[in-house]
This record gives sequence, structure tokens and C-alpha cells, in this order.
Amino acid sequence: DMRGNVDTRLRKLARGQVDALLVAAAGLARLGLDHRAAERLDPAVMLPAVGQGAVVAQVRSDASDLRARLAIVDHLPTRAEVEAERALLAALGGGCQRPIAALGRCDGKRLVLDGAVLEADGTQIVRERIASDAAHPAEAGAALARRLLALGAGRLLVEVAR
Repeated sequence: DMRGNVDTRLRKLARGQVDALLVAAAGLARLGLDHRAAERLDPAVMLPAVGQGAVVAQVRSDASDLRARLAIVDHLPTRAEVEAERALLAALGGGCQRPIAALGRCDGKRLVLDGAVLEADGTQIVRERIASDAAHPAEAGAALARRLLALGAGRLLVEVAR
């Protein structure tokens, strides 16, 4: 069982309770533990879970003064990337129990979104990429979801739901 925070998981690795450990590089970096990573998985090999590495501040809609103060830390490319990833997840009916991965990359006005749906045991994968205008990230996520479903991702999602 690999419950617990990153430190707890690293202690289990050090004690030999597990042979290997897969954690988010962003989490290691935030804790100043990047040096503990033996290898970084290339997104071409394995996409991350939706929203990995993004830090979000959620604010009540009626807190306009707080929203204005937080605007200075709002990184628009990251916002577009995460909005596209989350739109993909929502369009696929996903949550943390479904093997759905996504990675958005915003370069100026262009957004590239990779997405994948996997068989629960990892033996099958449906993966696709879409490029779109970064000004419409939610539409990109929904469009990629439609492509993945057209390629058979729905069958994999049904398998997980059983």
C-alpha cells in the first residue's frame, strides 16, 4: 500500500518495502528533492495525470478584491494548459479512479494537447494529440475527448467502471 505523502513513500523505498516508486516530478521539485529522481519519464512514453505540476488558487466568485490581488500570479499559459486537460477529463467522465492522462503545452497562441485512456492494467492505450488556438482550451479538451472516443477509448472506460 503506497498511501502517504512523498516523504512517507520515500522512506518506504529506502527501507526496501518497495522495489521502485513512481511519483510526480513536480512534487519532488516543490519539496527540493529533485535529486532523488533516478529517472524522469518522457511524456512521449507516459503522459502525466491531469493537472500535474500546476498550483491552483480557488477563490469564491464574490471575492473580487482577492481575485484582483491573485491576478499577479495567474500564469495564462498554465491556465490554458490545465483548462484543456480538465476539459478532456470532464468530457470523458473521468475522475481519479479512471486511467486518463493528459498534457497540455501552450506556446504563445498555440496549444498542443496530448491525451490518453488506458486499460486498467496498462495493456491497451488509446492516445491522440490535438493542436488548437490557446484562447479556447476547453474546446480543445472536448475535441480531443471526441477523437479518443472515436478511436475506442469508451470501451476502456467501460471496463474500468465495472
